[in-house]
Amino acid sequence: MKEELRSHATQGLAESWPVLKRRRAGYKPRQTKLVQNEVTRPVQERAKVLADHYANKQWASKSTPALPQRPVIFEQQAPIITTDFTRLEIDSCIGEATKGKASGPDEIPADLIALIDDSNRDDLLSLYNKCWQTATIPEDWKEACVVAIYKNKGHPELPKSYRPISLLNSLYKLYARLIQKRLANALEPRVRNRQHGFRRNHSTSDPIHTLRRLMELFEATREPFYLLFIDWQMAFGKITREGLICSLRKMHMPEHVLLVIGNMYQHTPFRVRDSDNVPQKEIQSTGMARLSSIPLSLCSFYVGFDARCRSLV
Repeated sequence: MKEELRSHATQGLAESWPVLKRRRAGYKPRQTKLVQNEVTRPVQERAKVLADHYANKQWASKSTPALPQRPVIFEQQAPIITTDFTRLEIDSCIGEATKGKASGPDEIPADLIALIDDSNRDDLLSLYNKCWQTATIPEDWKEACVVAIYKNKGHPELPKSYRPISLLNSLYKLYARLIQKRLANALEPRVRNRQHGFRRNHSTSDPIHTLRRLMELFEATREPFYLLFIDWQMAFGKITREGLICSLRKMHMPEHVLLVIGNMYQHTPFRVRDSDNVPQKEIQSTGMARLSSIPLSLCSFYVGFDARCRSLV
């Protein structure tokens, strides 16, 4: 940028100002027309086309057979704390919140919550404890603002080539963080050590090292060695809420915790934000919101205990 401005400096301010103005404007993605039902729609209808695709295709509920009733895997109930949240817990979650992230429909950034005083934190704690006791949250908290990001693969005119990123309300994310920490502390010991997906502080280095050692071992013994890699397509977006609660119930979680989580994923509306066009609300019937802290833990438990159940069959 410096070189470009210097090259225009000798031409006067009139020639330099457009360059500076263009640089300060930042990146603006090129708006591409999208195809819906084999018909190319105007650019002004991008948000509507994307919302229709997510609601009726990617996140649409599908008729599936009833899930079988299976016994719990662990005889002892998971030691999840079910008492009210403490001031220490909420202070810890506020301090750990990632700064500089985009806000959701409430337009309250996490940076602002970190600045609230003790009195407001006590009021917020009382609100969260009421939500926890009644296993309900305000309906406004469930709404997500979805931003579509091009995957850099696939035709740019197809809605399926855009990854939906859900921006959630900051108050909802903080509440989810409180629950997630309680779940992780109680359930992490029950997840298999060999599971690395969807888990914090578990990188790909360990499983890659294990695979290399196994390959070297079988190469030395000249025995056949078979590897099966499973790619979960849209892992966050295809998990059914019924399957999630069923998996959590098999982990012998307290019924109150199941009610809390079930309510958080009941009737979850969203709007797609694309430029200045915001369509009407749609409903996400499957999957879990991406930018809440709780889906990572839930996916970890869902994958881990589903695999454990299959190994027992």
